[in-house]
Amino acid sequence: SINVESNLMIEIASTMVFPAAVRYQSELATSLANLKAVGIETDSDTLSYLTKLIASLQGAIKDLKEAKAHESDGPEAHCNWCRDGIIPKMEALRAVVDELEDVVADDHWPLPTYQEMLFIK
Repeated sequence: SINVESNLMIEIASTMVFPAAVRYQSELATSLANLKAVGIETDSDTLSYLTKLIASLQGAIKDLKEAKAHESDGPEAHCNWCRDGIIPKMEALRAVVDELEDVVADDHWPLPTYQEMLFIK
């Protein structure tokens, strides 16, 4: 089950979360550039933070893929590797995605948010 869940995490992070974050990053960068072009002073802190989160997301995806590539000798060693090697990487990826959910605009976010799940309209 850890294998299935980790594969799904990689798939969702790579094909849904990453593209949404990059689209929002592009939108923010374009907006900031347009404002600067007309002489309006802007604050790029959100864009900088988002850019760092996107880099963290890419790193977390890579780390999880590498952890999954590890080969174990026997079922017990494999179970121990899942516990000690894969699950911590899954948790790290989850943490980055949770941060991105707080930053990326709702109209760009491709998944139901915690708020939407708790307060279904």
